[in-house]
Amino acid sequence: MDRLGRLWRENWLTLVVVVALAAGYLALRTPASAIASANEVAERLDQGKPTVLYFFTNT
Repeated sequence: MDRLGRLWRENWLTLVVVVALAAGYLALRTPASAIASANEVAERLDQGKPTVLYFFTNT
């Protein structure tokens, strides 16, 4: 238990930053879409409701 306390005292700022970054990523990431195919996209666009499309590439 003493090692864990010493680790926390020596590295608390680094650990807080890492936890904050992880929490920010989980809170702000884009959720997965329920649309699985291009045909579903076309069907939703043809419904006549205003639609916002954004494209994301992971490269």
